Amino acid sequence: MYKVEALRRNLLRITPDLELEIDVRKIEKTSVYPLFSDCAVVAECLDCAEDKSMLVSELLPQKKFVVAVSGLGGYGSSDALRVHPLKENLVLVGDLQTDIAFRPALAPRVAIVAAKQADVILEYVLSHSTT
Repeated sequence: MYKVEALRRNLLRITPDLELEIDVRKIEKTSVYPLFSDCAVVAECLDCAEDKSMLVSELLPQKKFVVAVSGLGGYGSSDALRVHPLKENLVLVGDLQTDIAFRPALAPRVAIVAAKQADVILEYVLSHSTT
């Protein structure tokens, strides 16, 4: 099962009448604009460092607000997982060191980073709201 399908299943368990559109394909340089053109905010949640870099590099010139993850592998040291604002439209969340290629992505640190990502996005959206 693809991650997007598992996510869809979980989200529908929470909110059965949720309207979702999933797209099962690898994100490549040529597909970034078509996939994200309607998005003001993007949460980067890719596994491969090269894919992360490509996605962020393609999104930043489009003036998207990007919240990316770097360094969430392993366990313990959860206080090292921090929010790092790098540019007006780029924030990194993580310890910036622990690569999941060498230490697996385990639920506690993944959950902490996901919560921090969500908090950064919520703050951005609410502070840029026109209502």
